[in-house]
Amino acid sequence: MKNILISDIPKKNKVKYRQIVLSSVFCIFLLINVPFCKLNPVSGSEYLYTGTSAAALASAGSGAARFDDITLAGLNPSAASRLLRNNITASWGLFGNFHTFFGMASIPTLWGVISGSYTGIFSLSENSADIGKLHKVKINFSKDISEEWNFGMSFNALIGSQNNTNPFGAGADLGLIKTRKFTGRSKFYLDEFRYSLVLANLGISASYRNIPGFENTDRLEPMRLTGGVFLGFAKIGPWRLDYSADLSLCALPFNLLINTALGSTFTFNKILHSIFIGGGYIFSGDIGTPNIGPWSAGARFCFRFNKTDLVVSYTLFPEKTSGAGKIAHLFALGAALGKIDKTSPQIEIQSENGEAVKE
Repeated sequence: MKNILISDIPKKNKVKYRQIVLSSVFCIFLLINVPFCKLNPVSGSEYLYTGTSAAALASAGSGAARFDDITLAGLNPSAASRLLRNNITASWGLFGNFHTFFGMASIPTLWGVISGSYTGIFSLSENSADIGKLHKVKINFSKDISEEWNFGMSFNALIGSQNNTNPFGAGADLGLIKTRKFTGRSKFYLDEFRYSLVLANLGISASYRNIPGFENTDRLEPMRLTGGVFLGFAKIGPWRLDYSADLSLCALPFNLLINTALGSTFTFNKILHSIFIGGGYIFSGDIGTPNIGPWSAGARFCFRFNKTDLVVSYTLFPEKTSGAGKIAHLFALGAALGKIDKTSPQIEIQSENGEAVKE
């Protein structure tokens, strides 16, 4: 039998072997660590992982590679980079023992899209073992680097309130989205493929561990590395199907989050411009977010009035933060203001005889 040396392997095959080895090591690493991935969050802080917007929760928190809604910038700061109009949105949710408020506004500029958001999580009970009150503010900047690449970065700060103590955290997020569009009839009717990478919570993570009774709880927002994919399938008449999935690895404590979702959009180009219906699966139990899910579902209705789009959203999912299983409800209202200028520029050339020629 002839011995094959590494040097004898073609360079192209070396790359394949290297990818196989790295992928195998990564999978073994996950399998070893999954038994130790039990999350012990402060009750109510799970929504910092999935987001509190209707769009984020309708996709089960798997929005790292989606551009559906400006609120998905909470999961990936580059998600707002394609906006061409001023946007504003607000949502209110009733999640068991908590109610949440989320508000966001964005303004496109010559340099990129600037947006800001506020998240509030408030306990409705007198239970001193939950998150109490939490306020989070985020400032986001995103930009199209090219037709395929989108970049975003954000800075955020949060402060909690429980037992006369105010835990504080601050950090930054970095995100990229790469888009590949297919022309003609592609395999599996795939029209668009995106993948994303997000490095979140680079900074000081807030902790309740200094409060009596919270000594063994996890930090509210550990550093997180998220990879996401999005598959957009070719339209069949007014209907389009899409699929998204996110895998997140958290550090301090180590945790594994897996979120996946399926969405369906119907476009009518009338006053009722489009309807989105989607649902997803959130891995819960000993890994993921133990008190949210495992499923979520939502609908989004877009009405178009001249220069304004009005978006109404509703999302529901089971939650167990109150101890017993209940259905959580989330309502949102948003608007995109202004008309997109699609008129091509015209050049007027003055001829020698004084006649104007347009091109």
